[in-house]
Amino acid sequence: MDAVTDSVVTAITLAGNEDALARLADELHAEQVFAEFLSVAVPYHSARMDPIKDELLTSLEDLKRTRRVCRCT
Repeated sequence: MDAVTDSVVTAITLAGNEDALARLADELHAEQVFAEFLSVAVPYHSARMDPIKDELLTSLEDLKRTRRVCRCT
């Protein structure tokens, strides 16, 4: 397994109550497990987005998908 695949398998992102997450981070640090808080204003990957889901989807309706081509050398 390469490093990129390995990091995907072993890394997770949690969203929730900040105090609970801080306690979990403290426990992980005590066990010498790497844990850090991400600097994001909105946890787009979580159920905490539910209150603004409809508004967000409506605001994105007019966006058009484009195909990007990577010219890697």
